[in-house]
Order: sequence, then C-alpha cells, then structure tokens
Amino acid sequence: MLKIENVNYKYNKNLEIKSLIDINLKVNRNEAVLLCGRSGSGKTTVTKLINSLIPNYYEMGELDGKVLVEGIDTKKAEVFEVSRIVSSVFQNPKTQFFNVNTTSEILFYLENRGYDRDYMHEKLMETAELFNIKHLIGRDIFELSGGEKQIIAIAAAFASGTDIILLDEPSANLDEEKTKLIGEILSKLKALGKTIIISEHRFHYIKDIIDRVYYIDKGIVKKEFSKDEFFNIRNEYRKELGLRSIEFEHLDHKVRKTSENKKILKIENITYSFKGISRALKMKDIKFNFGNIIGIYGYNGVGKSTFIRLLMGLEKSKSQILIGGKNLSYRKRLKKSYLVMQDVNNQLFTDSVEIEASLGKSDKYSYADVEKVLKNLNIYDLRDKHPMSLSGGQKQRVAVASAILSDSEIICFDEPTSGMDYENMMRISKLIKETINDEIIIFVISHDHEFLNNTVDELFYISKYNFMN
Repeated sequence: MLKIENVNYKYNKNLEIKSLIDINLKVNRNEAVLLCGRSGSGKTTVTKLINSLIPNYYEMGELDGKVLVEGIDTKKAEVFEVSRIVSSVFQNPKTQFFNVNTTSEILFYLENRGYDRDYMHEKLMETAELFNIKHLIGRDIFELSGGEKQIIAIAAAFASGTDIILLDEPSANLDEEKTKLIGEILSKLKALGKTIIISEHRFHYIKDIIDRVYYIDKGIVKKEFSKDEFFNIRNEYRKELGLRSIEFEHLDHKVRKTSENKKILKIENITYSFKGISRALKMKDIKFNFGNIIGIYGYNGVGKSTFIRLLMGLEKSKSQILIGGKNLSYRKRLKKSYLVMQDVNNQLFTDSVEIEASLGKSDKYSYADVEKVLKNLNIYDLRDKHPMSLSGGQKQRVAVASAILSDSEIICFDEPTSGMDYENMMRISKLIKETINDEIIIFVISHDHEFLNNTVDELFYISKYNFMN
C-alpha cells in the first residue's frame, strides 16, 4: 500500500546536510506502523513524505528516491490526489483547523469534494456514534480542551474516508484519560480496515494496535522491530535508543510539605469566573515553598493553565497572593514571572536559536552561560538555525533555555516535554533541578508521569472540586 524506496531528502537543496538518508520502508494494508526515535531524528519528515507535503509544499527541498502511495508516485502527483488516500492528524490540531465550528471541521473535506448534504449528514452521524462525540457536535472549537480538539482532528480524518490515517504525536499534550480514549479510537479505526501510521514518543496506549515499528535515528532507519520485539526490549536498551517508557508509568504521589523557614508563596484567595461558564475557579489558604519544584496535574480542561496564568498575573482576578508576606498586584507578579507556553510557537520571535535564548537574558548571565544552557539542552549545534525551522521538541527546548536564563523568581512550564524523547526529557529534568534555589519557585504543568516522577518535589492536583457554582 505504501512504499518508500531509497529516499534521500534535504529541506534546502543548497545545503549539504540531509534530513533523511537512504530511507526504505513499507506499510501493508490494514497495518498499524509506529515511527519512533529521538526528537529531530526525521520521524515527522517521513510523515511529510507520506502525505506528499514533501515535495509539493516544501519547494526548496531536494528529494531523491521514490514514494509510492497506492501506486501513485508522490513526486508526480498533486497534493489533492494523495489526500484522497491519506489524511493527516498533526501534533497540534489547531494548526490544521479551517473552521470555528466542530461540525463544519469534521465535514470540511467532504464539502470540498462536493458531496451532497444527505451523505454528509449520514457520515457525521456515523462519526459521532463511532467516536462517542455527539456532545461535541455543533460546538465552538475554541471552547474545546486540548484532548477534545485532538479527537475532532481524528474524527475529521475518519470522516474524509481515506484508507490511510497518519498521526504525528497525537498524545503529546493529553491526560491519562484522553490518551486512553485516543487508543480506543485508533483500535476502532484499525478494526474498520484503516491503515494507521503513527509517529510517537508515548507507547503504552497503542500497545495492542501496533504491528511493526521503525526506529529512526539521524535520518536513517536503524532498526525494524516486530510488535513483540519492541514491547519486550530491555529497559537499558530502550534508554540507549533514547525512547520513553514502554509501559504506562504510574504517578508517584509525593506528599506536599511547606516550611515557615523558607520564603513562601501564599494564595490567600483566588476567584476567577470563566467566560460563558456558570462555575468559577476558587482557591484559598494554599502555601508553596520557594526552593521547590511543584508539579501541577489534573485532567485536560480542568483549569491548570488558568491557575498558572492567575498566579503569574497574566489573568486578572479577585485574588490575594503573597510572596514573603507581601501582597503583590498582578503587575508585580508579572515582573517576577516567566512562562514557557504549551504552544511555544506563540513565544518564538527571533531568527536564530542563540538570539532567542538570549532575548530575555538576565544581566547576571554571560554568553558562556547561554552556551552552557544550549549545550545542556542539546541544541547548541542548532544555535544559528531559525527557531521555527526546528522540530516540536527542539522548539520546546529553546523556550526552556529562555526561561532558565531569565532569572525570574517564578518560572512556570506548561507541558515542557511535549513531543520529547527520553534523553531530552531527562536533560530538561536535570536543568530544571539544577536551576532551583531558595530564591526561585518552579511550577510544572504536565501529564507526563515519567517526567513528573523524575523532576518535581511535590504535586498539586487541580480537580473539579476546585470549582464552585
């Protein structure tokens, strides 16, 4: 069904460095194939070959070799021809939405193909039933949680009727519940005869779906595994390959503790009303010690990011938040804070990694410090590259470097290991732990149990009980 034969590719024909080297792989009909490897290894580039964004979108690149999708040579075909066979689900679903309404988004492809209204309604009902998303039909996309957006993106891929569904890091920002749901949806799609190709760092939720695995490193397919081989590899070998946990990792519920001997961040009261929602976020009498790394966890959409934004002063609210016994306005909290956003594309401004990392650098840090941080995050060799040309995991590390070098008192990370391999996840964990001191407090929002277990001193759970009507 899909063949990639002797493919070499570089994004700029004038450069010597190749992103892919002698790639050969095949996917049979109704197979589920996993592409894995370190961040920046070439997995996403392979997916762009399959959906024909390479060479049809990246016109500056140079492609040698052949990519055949159902016998169609993607070099000679138009994008619309391949799109009748392959549908894509991106790591960040917001980048592929064309509509503000969920119903319109699910049916967007069919409407563009000119299908009649009755057929589209039938397909919508079939999709809603299969995915159990009747409650999401007719909704404003901007009001959905991250997990709900990802489900809508997969639903739109299914509704298009393509035989191949291609997914790039679909679980990157999802909680345990939504990740399990995505796995169940993919299992249903496979049972319906769909061919699934998935690029992923998290494996436990697709364990029962995958048939074969390609391990990619530095643009080369280094290893092909059968399902049994891959899910039974030794833990030491798994780490050597730079791969995340094979099995689901349970969260180590660390006991929260505060000490009056340290500087304290105290929330006497936070009250925040969400637009269009009757309930409000309410918190009071909560203390956090400076010198600690606090993990913030809870289900998608429960208010974790809102809590951090309120704490930092990015959102105005009725609040009393004290640092060292002094009540600080939102403006004063903003001056003391730095946020690494979940979607780091929104905070990359310059045209090189080095300049980006240095943009908000504290005067206490020198160029040697910038160099050290970039090396610790394994992005020093990318220092002259444009941040927007990097992979998702590499962009995340650039934003982390900026946060570390800002020397802020309150540093907040919103899903800092999104799309991150094992080695780079551990690099970020190590750097965060090296950064903390008695004058800094670090908050980390994450669904990544492996990262939280390796990094944080305490856990703060946000649930529906933090809301009042």
